Amino acid sequence: MTREEVKEFLKCRDSIQYFADNYVKTESPSEGLVQMKLSELQREIIQEYSVSKSLMRKDLPRQVGKSVLQAVIIAHQNIFADKEESAYIFGHSFYNGLDLLRRVELIHENLPEFLFDYNPIVKKTKTSIKFDDGKDVCAFNIKNFSWQHNGRGRRCMNISAFFDEYDFLKNVSDVLRVMRELGMMNNGKVNVLGLSTRCELRA
Repeated sequence: MTREEVKEFLKCRDSIQYFADNYVKTESPSEGLVQMKLSELQREIIQEYSVSKSLMRKDLPRQVGKSVLQAVIIAHQNIFADKEESAYIFGHSFYNGLDLLRRVELIHENLPEFLFDYNPIVKKTKTSIKFDDGKDVCAFNIKNFSWQHNGRGRRCMNISAFFDEYDFLKNVSDVLRVMRELGMMNNGKVNVLGLSTRCELRA
């Protein structure tokens, strides 16, 4: 890295907001890839999650960038977390989870080289992305998730569970229990972020 890139790297490491506002590209239906600019609500959510590492909110309006915000937080974790972590994605449908995974991939693939190359993607499948330092991001079908089938053999120091539109999920409490068990078995902890519109508001 150049001296200037090192300065920018450290600014991004220390602030998800700076990372998003300056280096994250998002898709616009009319303009294609555009530079992201966080809304005040998104900044508020980032601040809350950064402090607590456990945040579940289902009071959010529609179309406020909930999914892309989770993708930004996952991407930031992939690059800057100082230990091996796994991000588990659960959408209100399996395809919704896959879409969130695709958003994470899109963010990484459009980063400048000094950020992308710091922890590049080394393997992609339909349901997962693996990074050079061992971190991974996986999308799961919440209806079929179990420790026996999905967790066995997965070793990491920290796990982050991301729930998109979780008010539409019927068994979030069961999955959180599995996440905690998995974290305990790995001598780590589970960070949780769930963002949702209230189910009745989407009728």
